[in-house]
Order: sequence, then C-alpha cells, then structure tokens
Amino acid sequence: MLPFGSLIRRHRYIIACLVAIPFLFYFRHTSGQPSVSTSKYRTGGLGTNTWDDSDWVDDSLVGNRFADHTAGGGGKWLPWTKPGRSILVTGGAGSLGHAIIPKLLNQGYIVHVADFVPQPVTLPKDVLYHRVDIRTSALGEILEHTQYDGVLHFAGVSLEGWCLSKPEECTKVNVGGTKNLMEAIEVQSRKAAGSSGAWTRGVTVPWIVYASSTEVYGNPDKGTIEESSATNPESSIGKTSLAAEELVRDAFDRSRRGKLAGEHKQRDDDEDADADDDSEGGSTVLRGAVIRLSQVYGFARESAIPSAFIPHLLQRSVSSLPIQYSSDEPASDFLHVNDAIDGILRVIDFVGRSEGGEALETFNLVKGGKRWMQQEVVDLMRAETKTMSPLRDIGDKKATVSSARYSSKRATDVLAWTPAVDLPLGLALATTALAEDSVEYANNFLSRHCPQYGADVGAMQTPAVPEDQRNRDLWKLHNCTVNLGFNHDGWLHHVKCQDGKNCGADNKKVVSYNWNATVWNIHVVPESHSSNGRAQVKFAQENGAGWLGIRKTDIAGGGEVEWALFRDNDPEPFVNTFEVEVAPDSSALRIMLPGTQPQPIYAHSKGEETIFNLETIEAAVTEPHYDMRINMLCCQSEGDWPLLLDDHESADQRFGNAGDIAFNASRRLHLCERAHAAQQLYTTMIETSRKLVDEVSAQTGDAKSKSAPPYTVSRHPHNWPLKPLEPCWNDCNSPTTCVQTGNCRCVQADNCPRRRENPLIVLARGMRPTDQKKVSPLGDLGSFDPVLRKMVEKVDWRDILLPEARAYYAAHPELIKVHVVSGYEGEKEVEASPCHKLQKTHCFSADSIMYRAMRHVSVPATEATLVVLPVYQHCVDNEQNSADFLLHKVWSHATNTIKNFYDDKVPLVMMTHDWGICLSFTWEIWSSREMREGKPTLYPDHLLDNTIVFSVMGDWDTRCYRPAQDIVVPARTCLSEQLKDRFSDIHNVAPAHERPQLITWSGTFWGTGKTERLRLACHRGGVADEELVSGGGPQSSFYNWEYLKELNAARFCPQPKGIAGWSPRVNDAIYAGCIPVLISEGSHYPFVSSLDWSQFSVRIHPTELDQIEHILGAIPLDRVEQLQANLMAVRDAFIYSSDEHPEQEMDRRGPMFFGLLEAGMRLRTRYPDRLDKAYAAEHPDEAKE
Repeated sequence: MLPFGSLIRRHRYIIACLVAIPFLFYFRHTSGQPSVSTSKYRTGGLGTNTWDDSDWVDDSLVGNRFADHTAGGGGKWLPWTKPGRSILVTGGAGSLGHAIIPKLLNQGYIVHVADFVPQPVTLPKDVLYHRVDIRTSALGEILEHTQYDGVLHFAGVSLEGWCLSKPEECTKVNVGGTKNLMEAIEVQSRKAAGSSGAWTRGVTVPWIVYASSTEVYGNPDKGTIEESSATNPESSIGKTSLAAEELVRDAFDRSRRGKLAGEHKQRDDDEDADADDDSEGGSTVLRGAVIRLSQVYGFARESAIPSAFIPHLLQRSVSSLPIQYSSDEPASDFLHVNDAIDGILRVIDFVGRSEGGEALETFNLVKGGKRWMQQEVVDLMRAETKTMSPLRDIGDKKATVSSARYSSKRATDVLAWTPAVDLPLGLALATTALAEDSVEYANNFLSRHCPQYGADVGAMQTPAVPEDQRNRDLWKLHNCTVNLGFNHDGWLHHVKCQDGKNCGADNKKVVSYNWNATVWNIHVVPESHSSNGRAQVKFAQENGAGWLGIRKTDIAGGGEVEWALFRDNDPEPFVNTFEVEVAPDSSALRIMLPGTQPQPIYAHSKGEETIFNLETIEAAVTEPHYDMRINMLCCQSEGDWPLLLDDHESADQRFGNAGDIAFNASRRLHLCERAHAAQQLYTTMIETSRKLVDEVSAQTGDAKSKSAPPYTVSRHPHNWPLKPLEPCWNDCNSPTTCVQTGNCRCVQADNCPRRRENPLIVLARGMRPTDQKKVSPLGDLGSFDPVLRKMVEKVDWRDILLPEARAYYAAHPELIKVHVVSGYEGEKEVEASPCHKLQKTHCFSADSIMYRAMRHVSVPATEATLVVLPVYQHCVDNEQNSADFLLHKVWSHATNTIKNFYDDKVPLVMMTHDWGICLSFTWEIWSSREMREGKPTLYPDHLLDNTIVFSVMGDWDTRCYRPAQDIVVPARTCLSEQLKDRFSDIHNVAPAHERPQLITWSGTFWGTGKTERLRLACHRGGVADEELVSGGGPQSSFYNWEYLKELNAARFCPQPKGIAGWSPRVNDAIYAGCIPVLISEGSHYPFVSSLDWSQFSVRIHPTELDQIEHILGAIPLDRVEQLQANLMAVRDAFIYSSDEHPEQEMDRRGPMFFGLLEAGMRLRTRYPDRLDKAYAAEHPDEAKE
C-alpha cells in the first residue's frame, strides 16, 4: 500500500492525467486545415465579369474576436511533442511571406501563417493558415496551442502610401501587433522557466526575427549607415518600425532580467521535491534578431503590391501607360528579393543556433553602394524597355542626391551574406519574368478560346470552346427575338421588310435606329430539337405581318430566290420552314431548305445589292458557305442564349473602325487575334530581356547605370507617337492588364478589382454598425435603417481614389491655379442665353456651371498654370434660342490679351455635347466612322490638339476622346434639383438591404446601344419577374414611370450605351445610392484617372446580359452594402451646383474639384515625342526605323 499512498500524496500527477484526457480528445478531433472560401462568380466564354472576393476582408474579423485559428492546425500537434521544426510567419500572406515560405518548406519546416486576409490560393498547400487580427490576443492563443521553434514577424504595413491616410490604424498594426506578439512570447518564456513538472516540461520559447526597415535611419545626407548609426525616422513606416523595434528590445531586456531573478530565486529556495509551481519570478532568455530591410523588389506578380514603386513602374513601362514618380522622394537602396530571402534564411540559421543571453541582434539587409532617386530608376527602366510611356513627376525636385550609403558589412561578417543583384540586373530580371508570365497568359487564353491557334501553343487537341459548345443547342432559339443579316463582300447586310411584303438585305442606316432591321420571332420545329448545331425554324415578323419565306416558284427555278413575307392564308405557295446550321468554330450560320439533303441558300453581292441563290447540294458538302448572322435581342431563358457570346454588334462597336459591321465580327475573333499578337510580342520581349540580363551581368560598377532613355519628352500630347494607334484590349486576368500587341495603345482599365487591398481601410471601418435589418412600417414616410449612414461615416473618400491620384493629392492638396479668360466681344449676351441654364430636356449646361464656378477662383494669367477658355458649345433652348460655339473667337481673344499664351500656358476648354471634342453629331458609332471627302464624319478641331478638355464623352473606341489627354466629367442631369431635393439627406437614401428590387432601368431604344437596351429589358423567361425580397415584387423593373422612386428601390442600375457610351442616368443612379452597372466596354466614365470605379460600380459585358440577374444576385450582400457606402462617399462628384449658386463648387468635392485634381495631374505629364539625338547617334538602326 505504501507505493499507492505515495502516489496519492503526489496528487499533481493525477490532476495532470485528468486534465490531459479531454485535451487528447480535443486534439484528436481538431481539423488540420482551414476552409477559407473565396467567392468567384464568372460567366462562361469571353465575358468580362469576374467577382473575386479573395481580397475582400470579412468585417467579422475586425474587433475583439479571435478567428477560428485552431482550424489552421493549432491542435494538430500535442503541446509536448515536436514532429519537426515548426515556424510561425506573421503576415505570411504578404510579399515576403510568399517569397520565403517555399524555401522554409524545402528546409523541412512545418510552416504556420497568421494573417488578416483570407488564405491566398498562391500559398503552398502545405501551409497551416490562421486568419487572425494581430491587434487582438489572437497571437497569444496561437502560441498557446502550438509549440514553435521560431517566429518570423512580417505582419505590418510596409507601404508608406497606405499609412499616410490611416496613421492611427498603421500604428495599431505595426506597433500594437508587435506588442501583442512579444507579450505572447514572454508568456511562453515564463512558462518555460517554470517547466520542471511533467505537464509543463518541454515548453518551447520561439526565437523571433522581426522585419524592420531602413526607414528608421531617416535620410542622412552623408556617411556610412551602419546598424549602430543614429535613428531619426521621418516617414510613418520608419517611426512605427522603430517603435516596434523598441518593443522587441524591451522584451529581450525583461527576459534577461527575469532570467537573473530566476537564478537568484533558485539559489535561495530549498530543494523540495514537491515544490514545482510555475514561478513568475523567472523566464528563459529570448533569442532573435531585427533585420532592417531596404526597398525589396522583384516579387512574383501574384504577391507584389501593384501600387508599390517598382511593380507600378514595371507594369506601366511594358504597357506604355503614364509612369508616375516623385522627385521629392529621397534616394533609396533597392534590394532584390532573391538577396533578401537569402539574408533572412541566414539570420534564421544564426538565431536558431544561438543559445540566448546575448543582446538583440540587428542586421542591415541592404544592397549598399549607390542609392537611387526615383527619376533615375525611371530613366533606367526606359532605357532597358524602350517604353513610350508618358512621365508624370508629382514632386517639385526638392530631394537631393545623398552621398550616404547603407552598409551590410556586419551581415557579411557574421552571416557570410553578400547581395548579388544590382538594380539594373534586377529590373532586367523582373521584366523577363513579367514577359514570361504574359506569354503564359496568352497561351492559356489561346488554348481555351482559340482552336485556330492550337498549334502555336503546343496544344495537341483543343477542346470545344464555350462559345461553340453553347451554339450547339440551337433549339434554344425557340421564342427568341432576333435580327438577321447576310454576308456582302465581308460586310453585314441587314434583313428588312419595309414595304410589308418584299424583303431584302442592305446596309442603309435609319436616323436614330441604326439599320432598323426587321425583328423576328423564331419558332423552332419541336421535332428538330437536338444539340448537333442544327434546328428547323420559322421566322415570324414580330408584329404579326407574316412569315419570312420563299416562293415555291423561285425554288423550282433552281437559281435566284427572293425573300418575302407570307401569311398562312396567302394564296401564293411558299416555304417558310428552314434548317439552320451553325459553323463549327464561329457563330456564322447557313440557312437551307429542309429535306433529306438540305439545300443551302447562299448570299452574294451584285454591286450594292445582296442577292440570294440556291446552292447545289454537292457544293454545299464540299465547300459550305456560312453566310448568315443572327443578332440576339431576347430569349425566354436565362444564361444560355445561343450565338450571344459571339455577338457581332457589340464586338464591332469595340473593335471595328468602319461605317459597317464586318460580317465575321465577334469578340472571340478579335481577342484571339490580339492574344496571338501579344504572345508573339512577349516572346520577342523575353528574348530581348534575357539578352539584356546577360549584357548587364557582364558589366561592372557604374557602367550598369549609364544607359540613357531613348526618347525626349515634351508637354505636347499631340506629338506622342502612340496617340493615333487604336486602343488595346484590357483583361483584368492579364499580368499587365493591358494586352499589348505592339500596334495598339493601352488605356486605363477602370473595372479591375484591386489585387492587393490596403488592410488598414477595412480595419478603419471596424465592425458592422448594426445587425438590425428592419424596414420601417411607414414606408417612404419613415426613416431607413441607419446602417448606410454609419458605414459612410467610416469611409475615407481618399480610399476611393486610385493610388496615383491619392499620391498626387497627398503631395498637392491645393488645387491648381486657373485663369478664366474674360472680356471677349459679346460675352455677357452669350452667357445669359437660356440654353446655358438647366433645362427640362437636353441639358448640356455643365460647362456654364464649371466656367462660372472657376471664375470665383480665377487668378491673373501671370500667376496661373492653366488658362480656361469659356468656349460654350453651340446650344439651342426649348424656345429655339441658339448660342454659337466660341472656340476660335475666345482662342483669338486669349492670344491677343495673354502674353505667350499657348507657349507658356496650357489651355483648357469644356465640351458637353454627345461626341465631346468632335464638332458634329451622329446617332450611332458607325456613322461617326464614315469618311466624307477624305475626312471622318466626326473629328476634333485642330486647336484642341494640345489642349486639356473637360469632356462628357469617354468612348475610347472613337476619335472623339483622347484618354491620355482629355478628362471625363459628368454630364449635367436634367433632374439635378429633384435629386437634391429628394436625396441630399443621406437619411432619405435606402440602404441596399432595404431595397426590394435587384435592377431598375428606364430608357428608349435607339442609338449605338439600341440592341443592348433591348437585351437588358428582356424578361428572360420570367427570371426578371422573380422576387428578390418576399412580397417586394419583380426583382427587375423596366419602363417604370416613377423614376426617382425606382432609383431608391433597386440595388443596381444598369447603364447601357445610348447614342454614345455616356449617359446622365449614371449620375442619377449614383446620387440616389443605386450602384451603377456599366455595360459599355469601350467607355471611360467621369474622373477615371482619379476615382477607382471598381470600388463603387460593377461592370458586365453586353454578351452577359442574358444572365444579369444571376451575376448581380450572386454578389454577397455585405459587398453590395460596401459598394453603396463607397458610392455615397464620392457622389457629390457627379452633381453640379445650381445655376443660382455656382460658387458652391468651391466648398464641395464636386465636379470642379475632381476636374482640377486631374488637370493638375495632366499638367505634370510629359509625352515622348522623338529619339534623343545622342541615343540616335549610338543606335543608327533604331533611328532609321
């Protein structure tokens, strides 16, 4: 009994066993990997709509809640077991984490990641992921659950631009997060110091490597910057990094003092076998290091921050978009990621081998040697890539070249680390990597959508592409309304039956109704249902005028046949049932007389006339003619309309350049051709870049940085060689966004979601204001849920800006100085014209408000940087009182009254009519492309060649808008005052969750967008009539008569093309809190150079209108609510002040504010114009080209 009694006295063992049992059960049943879902809603084929919320941070993680980190593997290992070396990487979803984690896995580490964002799919699958907020106690709980050998502390904000607008949140993350981590490590240290018992034996205290920044040194102007040099941070990153360093050092100091205290206590205590309490008096000594990194670059595209300097420079150089930099930024040391990772791994090895007790180690991981000004880096990239990018310096040349150099001598001496990649070589490597990524993207696109290029991408057999797969189901054409067209010498001629009997095909346009082609209802013969790409059909004229048919007498003749309308009781024999067959690799069809061996009817040209003949059956087999196209208008189903993905009309709007539609026009064809050209261009770029890598690698010393840019620059955009090129294609999935072919001009993409979101934006918003979602029983008379107002209060309007605009505004918060020209003859009479005031219809008076508002801030011409010419486009009011266009008159007056006008000053005018800078009018885009007497129908006045223009027109597929030069401003909506009366108080704007409708739209069916408007208003087999909210009525509302009420009842307001791409209805929707759905692919909307439209709008393609309810309904409600809150934060930009008080523009962030913000950016932009003389002498072959 004695042994048993002794065991009873040692009760601690029994308690330990009892406690261990439930823990063993817990760890056995805890899952090993988190299930992090990313919502991706993508339509088939070549649609542009992609909803990917992987960058969207769930608000439920904001606050004092701890995320379910144990699902990330926290319970996978028992606390006292060590199956392998384990390491925790905080901030591991970031750029450094992505770069180092594969290396750690290869070295045998079990890698855990703690980060705020959802788990990126780009991280290795073996990583154990914990989604947590480091500002809370979450890190302590992670360290409690799992024993780690070490912690790489990368969590923190490393981009100065992200911290500038959110200094408090930046401090909470960078400093507060470090404080929480060190407290958690100290807890482990104290536990380890008292771990003499069986339960606590083997508690591991992880070492820590904290990634700090050389920003802690500030910007000394001379000397050598070593680890012992004075710290004097100037930036937010530098200040918060230094504060975090001090927290780490303080923890190390406490651990050393605690260790000494523990040793003294141990000597004083009796050695009692039963005394095993966890004393708080001692702790184990911490091990670790601080690494001060300079600017690290060269990350893989998937993990790089696109708005950071080098990634921005690289992407803009390859796409020839404007490169923005600041000559006020101090010179920087640039460290290639390969060198950085090698240095960090050496530090890990160093601290892992140390026994502790030493002071906290500090290492500079820097390139050393030359520090680079941003302009020097830009010039180096221009020299290496020969880019034609415009340049924009937002600085005022305040920074000076510093002779101070960073030193990595200690890292070399202690770690045997020496950086190997100089900046010229690093940029060449980065360019090569981007070109390789771009070739891979092009190959993937070609293999998925373009079977004709299968051999070029090494595809043994290309599967049927989505467009062709959908086209096989022609039986789904039943009850669809369509237009028909036939091939006429490569152009599309549209079928019309204008006299009620005889039908033909021509290309004659009808004012406002495009070609006014006859609309047909398709009836599919039930017996012909199959998925073989064929169907027997009948075409009924939509108003019941008859069937499309052919006389039997024509068929008997066996030659030419004519189309006509026939009624069922028509005495003349006719055939009105036909077999249609779609081509195997396009959406072209052939129409045939049905039978055992169908006989085709083919179209051909006879002068201007399109005639039709019966083709012999033998010829139809050996050489089939697919010479018919169908334009889809509406079907009684959702999401599967045949032929729509190859829509020829919207494709020609975007990619065409003539007054007619090319017969083979399709989005697929155009994009396949461009993807193939891009593949060839980027393949050549790879070869050039690799050659450059070899050349730079062979150079030594300063020779690597002596290359000069090949082009001179000037402030005249009209001389920019890329200006006359057609616009390129933008694809958000492309590594460069703009798919460059070598013979096109990139334009700003405004529909791509942010690849890397600033996490501080979400942290600043905090928790959702309320979970209460109750609709007031008073309806319109009651107030709405305050959730929208509270969300808007947490939105900083600067977070809705594009990074370039945010940086420019931070550097220049004051608007540019303008001089408004006055005193020209007849000025008072012109400005008093009623047509320059707000009208009931045809409201083109935005220019009047702008000019009159800017007069209140006008300065003398000698002080101004921008001269505003109030030219007033021609207008006619409701009483037919006209006002002339004054461009030449006011220009002449400015030339005579302002010294060196145009030579020293930049002129600005405003164009508020349909076609912007073009001085004429057409009803649709095809007429605007026609040539008359050697000139296009629409063209700008030559005086505008180098003039900044505020224009309501942003269609970059026309000659009437110059994306690199013009500034898109909102049109003035005729409902301005009614909108203000109803919605100026945000309490009167319904939050998204209280809106019973998904979609609302009202409009007419004319102009360029006639077809897409008809598609939008289609009820899609009743899908539009389904309820979004129980008892709320149809989810889609069209042709409504209570327009303002409907704007406040719908979550989304689609914006199809009209005469041109723009519409004042965009402004109506935004001001009323209805999220605009932008359908026009080739259009820029207001302030595209400053506002990030992806933050408050949705884009879908015209070929996706058959499933618009599905696409919009799939967007999570929380995301919809944030889009709405963002929209409300900038809505003043889209509504002008009143005629009575234009000066109110000075006190609000309205159109004048954003217009002058972008004008300031344009004024600082310089455009390449010709080869530099010295460069041309060194490169005569290029000069000759």
